[in-house]
Amino acid sequence: MPTCTLWRYVPGKPGASTLPGKSAESWRPCRETVPAGVAGCSDCFEAIIQHPDPQVRIAAAAHPDVPADVLAVLALDGDQRVAIAAADVIHQRTATSDSTSAPLGAPRP
Repeated sequence: MPTCTLWRYVPGKPGASTLPGKSAESWRPCRETVPAGVAGCSDCFEAIIQHPDPQVRIAAAAHPDVPADVLAVLALDGDQRVAIAAADVIHQRTATSDSTSAPLGAPRP
């Protein structure tokens, strides 16, 4: 069975302001089992969106496998940089799905 490929934050350790995977003291690889085709477990995404460092939350928004519900939460983040980063990803995903849903030149519903 596949496992989560995200890093799990260890609160209270030095290096809390480093990005996931950059500090062995504050980040550990997660090994939770996940369904096939899912890159990260919900516990990891939940922990990352609550991380005190906005750079970590911005990195979470940029993760290619971040779920839409996590992006929605990040788009409402109190730090404007995080909210903008998440909103940009939502916009990119919407534009990509719109452009692939209909043939070029086809009328939109």
